[in-house]
Amino acid sequence: MRGDGTHESVPGAGRNRSNDGPLDDEDFIAFPDEEETAVEGAMEDERMPEKEEEEEHARRKSDGPPWDLPPETIASPWLRLHEEVLAFAKFVAPTRSEKVAREEAVKRVRIVVESIWKNAQLQVFGSFATGLYLPTSDIDAVILHSGCRQVQDGLRALANALSRRGMAKNVQVISKARVPIIKFQEKESGFQFDISFDVANGPQAAQFLNKWLKEIPQVRPICLVVKFFLQQRELNEVYTGGIGSYALLTMIVAYLKTHPSRRNRLGNRKSLEGSLGALLVDFFRLYGKLLNKRSVGVTASEGGMFYSKDERNFFNDGRPYLLSVQDPVDANNDLGKNSYNISKVTSAFDFAFQMLTSPKIVSSPSILESILDWKRDSLLIERAEIVKSSSEDISHIEKKHENSEINGQDTDSKVEKSRKRKGKRRKGENSQKKQKKN
Repeated sequence: MRGDGTHESVPGAGRNRSNDGPLDDEDFIAFPDEEETAVEGAMEDERMPEKEEEEEHARRKSDGPPWDLPPETIASPWLRLHEEVLAFAKFVAPTRSEKVAREEAVKRVRIVVESIWKNAQLQVFGSFATGLYLPTSDIDAVILHSGCRQVQDGLRALANALSRRGMAKNVQVISKARVPIIKFQEKESGFQFDISFDVANGPQAAQFLNKWLKEIPQVRPICLVVKFFLQQRELNEVYTGGIGSYALLTMIVAYLKTHPSRRNRLGNRKSLEGSLGALLVDFFRLYGKLLNKRSVGVTASEGGMFYSKDERNFFNDGRPYLLSVQDPVDANNDLGKNSYNISKVTSAFDFAFQMLTSPKIVSSPSILESILDWKRDSLLIERAEIVKSSSEDISHIEKKHENSEINGQDTDSKVEKSRKRKGKRRKGENSQKKQKKN
């Protein structure tokens, strides 16, 4: 690395360009060859006896992380990490009861909003709208079509209405911010709300993100892993200089759209690399080691590409080290402009890359555990209890359903036998009557 912070291995650092067109990947980063990200190895055919396998699984479960670990019969580190990323995403995904709790909290707040402004709409956006929220995530919402001319007056009116009903605590009206908001904790649920007025770009962004989540299914599991990774290091909030959820999701989509596995050597489009393990490692490598963030920014728009910060007026003379991430909704907005702790984020990503590719780590039962410290994360420990309780409830319901089906089948069988007996009796009675007549 040079003294100015740019990577010597990155071609194109500091190059002057006269055209305004998109820049080639090779101008700014050295992506690994396709062969480096290919999935290696395959699952062995031989398996241990079922009982021994269950005992071994229970032992590893008690000693290891709370999410499911891949079978030890999987030899390939990439494939094991792929399975573990999927298991972690499933582990932290919101349960049905958690979804309902948030929906009910939004309904209660919506009733208050509509009691003040009859035609107003309360629309949620952010992680709640995309389903990528953590158990502690805030609920972001915006009030549209209120007809309120002064935003500050509207925020105070909502604060007063919530207080009168005893629905909120820790109410804060932040009226002098670039986007004025009201922050409060809904008492019944305990969820934190951040509500703004007549700023439609939040719901618009949610539409973009949901479209990408549907088109690129690899985004969701990778995003959940990286969000927890950043949260454990207190680098997941913009107000502390970290990377916010919106910027992170845009970074991931831009990275996946420009991943070298999507093009062959002739430049033709191909399918994205299928291994989540390889994609996660490549993500940390790109943003932790390779990207020359002093000169280059990323965008998920226009098919995903890298651009010159100078050419898009995103270069900050006072903070040249900032990572530039173009807002897919507002092309003039740089989502990374307030992430002043980006150097810590970059160092953390570099650490993750080193750990996930360490020979010692890739041979351990859990590769993901090397970057996600679950033993000191109260959120993940509590999550394990929630998932366990939810699984037990589901098992109880399924067992009850199976019993009812069995009982129903027995009942049907008894009814059918009774019908047959009655039918035989009728036939016997009819034959006796015919004999008497004869």
